[in-house]
Amino acid sequence: MAIALLGSTILIVIGLVNRTAGQIPILAAGLAVLGLTFGAISVACVVNIVRAGRDGRAARAFWAAMAGGVAVIIAAGCLAAAVVLALVWGSASGA
Repeated sequence: MAIALLGSTILIVIGLVNRTAGQIPILAAGLAVLGLTFGAISVACVVNIVRAGRDGRAARAFWAAMAGGVAVIIAAGCLAAAVVLALVWGSASGA
């Protein structure tokens, strides 16, 4: 997951710096990968919540739930931005 986070972040930075016709698709792809990665992190947090709950570790379950909630919010924002950029690119290219 660390590789996907780093790779998508680099792709987003390249998309922000790149001022060509491929800027919007690069940004959309980077945001989509970042959103999917944060979605996977949130699923991992759910697994941690269940395990901590079964072991009776309330504090660990709480913090895993907090981290999972933040990850889900970031994932939703990244995926929404990727969809908007894809729609903008599709309408700009005449599709």
